[in-house]
Amino acid sequence: ITPLTVDGVAAGTHAVRVALAGYSDWSTSVQVGSGSTASASASLAAVPTQTPHAGMAPFAVIGALGVLGLLVALRRRD
Repeated sequence: ITPLTVDGVAAGTHAVRVALAGYSDWSTSVQVGSGSTASASASLAAVPTQTPHAGMAPFAVIGALGVLGLLVALRRRD
């Protein structure tokens, strides 16, 4: 995608925005003079992703095993 050249842009101030999924958008204003070129250099920063917190998972497994053990013990009693 880069570098990108856009021809036929009218003179004046133009908004430039670069966006990509998983990255923060980047934007700026560019002043283009009549018959001249203008450039902009963009840098995208990756958006940090949150990983699921497994803090309760061990307790859920231990609790499920405890209930299963209790059911097996009660069944053997009968």
